[in-house]
Amino acid sequence: MNIDSIFYIHNTVDPYNHNVMDITKGKHLFIPYNVGSYNELNKFCEQNNLVPIVAHTNGMDPQSFLKNLTNQGICLILGNESYGPHKDIFSFAKP
Repeated sequence: MNIDSIFYIHNTVDPYNHNVMDITKGKHLFIPYNVGSYNELNKFCEQNNLVPIVAHTNGMDPQSFLKNLTNQGICLILGNESYGPHKDIFSFAKP
């Protein structure tokens, strides 16, 4: 898996939280990142020609639309492990 960037939404998990540091072994600290709102994430995807998709238990098989992408990257959006993705994400991202 090739990860070019991480986009943290305001009020998301603290990347320096001891659980995050333990699970990732600090590897996420070497990946460039941005912090912003849902609207800023949407703009980031548009500016960087990324297709925003949400990891969701009720989502469709990503292969159905990923195979038709040309010259576009993917923005994989992960939600809260307890509550899932925020409803605002679905205004611009595919589940």
